[in-house]
Amino acid sequence: MQDILTEQVGPFVAWEAWAPLGEIELWAPVEPVEVGAEAAVEALRTAAALLGGDEGPADGQPLGAAGVEAWAEALEGTAEVDRAGNAYTLAVLAAARADGAAFLRDLAATFPGAAEPLAEAARALEEETKALSPLITLFPFPSGGHGNVQVPGLRRAAAMALRRAARYERECLAAIEAAIPLAEREAG
Repeated sequence: MQDILTEQVGPFVAWEAWAPLGEIELWAPVEPVEVGAEAAVEALRTAAALLGGDEGPADGQPLGAAGVEAWAEALEGTAEVDRAGNAYTLAVLAAARADGAAFLRDLAATFPGAAEPLAEAARALEEETKALSPLITLFPFPSGGHGNVQVPGLRRAAAMALRRAARYERECLAAIEAAIPLAEREAG
């Protein structure tokens, strides 16, 4: 195995040679927390705003599906792409979309009248996750796949996968927008 640490420390690093990592404590409520249906509807509105690029920093960069398209354009061009940043963003995006799909499927149980569009939105995010999964292999976090991000053929393939992912983001957005009024009616 060859990675970014091999040249400095060799092929194996004993656990006791690693710097202390500190301690992380995660606090979670002991009892289940119930939220009202209106909070779930607001979560759908926020998801639609994020997917549509209507929410986020106002720094002029494309957001939502347009941001994924811009990422594809960067890979199709000759601009330098940071391999670790690319790998990190892919990992975060794939994980967020997988979690989003599970959340939407849970909401379908909360809002039976909106179950069909919510299931369609979840399916779109699941398909997006599938479209991204080969990229996770090509550009693994944290190494970024070493020189893979500089290989023109791999960049083109990655751009095509990102364009598919953007299409699924738009499908998810349309389904969520269809679900919102139905969920609002049920929320009262």
